[in-house]
Amino acid sequence: MQRMFFIFFLIYVVFFLDLCWSLDNIILKLPEVKKAEREVYAAYYDLKVLYSQFGINLDSYYRYSYNQPNINLRLGPNAIRISNDYSYNYGVQINWIIRTFGFFEHQAISKEIIYKSKILKYQHVISEMYLKLYQLLYEMFKAYNIYEFSNNSVSYTHELLANTKKLYDVGVVAKVDYLRALSLYQESFSKSLASYQNYILAMKNIYSFLCIDQGQSELTELVFIYNSYLDSNHVVELTDFKRNPEDLRVSQILYSNIVSLIYQNKSILAQNNPRLILSSQYNRQNPSGFSRDYNFNISLSLTWKIFDSQLSKNQSKVIQQQILSLYEEYKRNIYNLDNSQNSIKTKYEMDYNMYRSFLYNLDYRKEAFRLIKLKYQNGLATYLDYLDAQNNLLQTILNLKNYKNELFIDYVNYSYLNDIDLRVDQVTKKLKPQKLQGDELERKGNN
Repeated sequence: MQRMFFIFFLIYVVFFLDLCWSLDNIILKLPEVKKAEREVYAAYYDLKVLYSQFGINLDSYYRYSYNQPNINLRLGPNAIRISNDYSYNYGVQINWIIRTFGFFEHQAISKEIIYKSKILKYQHVISEMYLKLYQLLYEMFKAYNIYEFSNNSVSYTHELLANTKKLYDVGVVAKVDYLRALSLYQESFSKSLASYQNYILAMKNIYSFLCIDQGQSELTELVFIYNSYLDSNHVVELTDFKRNPEDLRVSQILYSNIVSLIYQNKSILAQNNPRLILSSQYNRQNPSGFSRDYNFNISLSLTWKIFDSQLSKNQSKVIQQQILSLYEEYKRNIYNLDNSQNSIKTKYEMDYNMYRSFLYNLDYRKEAFRLIKLKYQNGLATYLDYLDAQNNLLQTILNLKNYKNELFIDYVNYSYLNDIDLRVDQVTKKLKPQKLQGDELERKGNN
């Protein structure tokens, strides 16, 4: 017995891990995520380009020219001068900008910040894709709940039609009541077909988003887990953790862009600063007269721009305005994030209270429908009483599942707004059954 239990446990673990890994891999291969990944690589190589530009540069050259021969003779020392009819020289030259006194240094810091910002954006895009996945899952099950409601309505109206037909055959109800029951059945059947089409459309949307074929096991398994959650008497719990809006990734990305522009501005203002350059050249050439066939020189120079027609000043003004504009956007983002965090938490509490109310009301609706059904079968209640009791029961069941759905999306939205891990394994842990007793419900409602 223990061996069988262990085997089933291993099967479950493999199944669950495969679900998590496969869906996570699908998310990482989405076009939006791959685009953000490419932006990270582009920022990384852009930083390397900057370091290469200000690194050691080694150039080689070869020059060849032809001139008319020329010989000059004169008495005295060094009187003979002979020029060749051709000349050539070749060599290597090294240039190294040792220091720019702020220009390169500030540019490097700016690009390093941009690179780190792109990494944050990549992580944020992944989180957005998980959010989109769960939102589509929410929409799909919202449509499925309505479809299930319509199917139940078809069953109940068909039962009503059968009972009305029996009562009409024995003369207990009028023909008009039978025709109304028939009309209600046909109407509920039409609504069921329409709700089924909406459900199919919502299901196609989620498969299209994931760029996978309909019916692939990766999504089917998640749907099975989520459906089990909706059919249970358990809810996902919202964490009490709330991250400071300034510490969220989306805020850090905006703030990084501001800091990057600040260093860009410093670099622009420093572009007229002195530059310390080390140069060295080794040159070989064909000998001319008594000259050597090679030469070597090394130099250390300090250069700076004296006047640039206020180019750097005007460029700095442009950057400063961009900084101020981004800072205003950053402040608005902080306010919006804080408000969204509080709003989602309030919505979760409201949804939970509504769920608890419908849960307590379910048994009453079931018993009320059972009694009305008995009365109607015995001619002691009208079909309107039957329909009211039926609709009240079906609506209560629908509301229970809808609010379970709402509680899930509240949890997802709140997690997204607090940079909480939204990977499949973390979310499915929240969907695991956690039985709620009556006193727990009461305690949660009072919190």
